Amino acid sequence: MKTEFSARFQDFRKEEQLFALFVTPFSIPAESVDEGFQLELIDLPCSTSLKDKFRMTTSLIEFYQNVPQQQLPKIRKQATKVVSMFGSTYVCENLFSAMNFAKPKFRSCLSDESFRNTLRLMATRNFVPDIELIVSQKKHG
Repeated sequence: MKTEFSARFQDFRKEEQLFALFVTPFSIPAESVDEGFQLELIDLPCSTSLKDKFRMTTSLIEFYQNVPQQQLPKIRKQATKVVSMFGSTYVCENLFSAMNFAKPKFRSCLSDESFRNTLRLMATRNFVPDIELIVSQKKHG
């Protein structure tokens, strides 16, 4: 089991610097990151408003949403990359589970189109449509 975990998380070890920058942007020495980030990392502690937001916020996602795109574009882009890593993994795992459920051995006679439609339904089962918005758009459209 230990070997399996080591193999699965090997990619994350390669991105250790990226995760450290994401989690503790004010504590990372500028010389420890790639040259592309160094100037932004030097400018970051100079912003008292961002320091305050970092201390006051309970969510890193919320903090990075408050980072101005014009001021720190590279750091903000990397934060978006880190956040999206886990969301996309979750979606993929969820879809594979849906596939396993939708096409077990005894249902192998599903056509490709029927299987695709079944997966689409299973992938959107938690979707709650905004009926009022849809109706108002139809009225005005």
